[in-house]
Amino acid sequence: MFDQTVQPFVILVGKTLDWIEASYIVIDKQLYSLETPVRAVEVALKAHLALGVPYSVESKALWLMVQICLFEIRTDHDKLYQCASVIKVLSDFGMEL
Repeated sequence: MFDQTVQPFVILVGKTLDWIEASYIVIDKQLYSLETPVRAVEVALKAHLALGVPYSVESKALWLMVQICLFEIRTDHDKLYQCASVIKVLSDFGMEL
């Protein structure tokens, strides 16, 4: 109807977080199977960055933490968004935005 695209997101299938049976990412209605949950998060993050798709408002703080703390990737756009919770977590790890 509005012909909008969907931002990359992760789908994990399993009974609990300790028992993940399948990991996927979705990019614009296309489902991709990945080997592990970590690989699914990595590919979703890199898809955001490669496609120039901004993080959704609801998950921006979480994605910035994953991007900066776990994958040590920084972009010119990181300084445009300064969430207090992200700044606190980064400072706890001796890092800054």
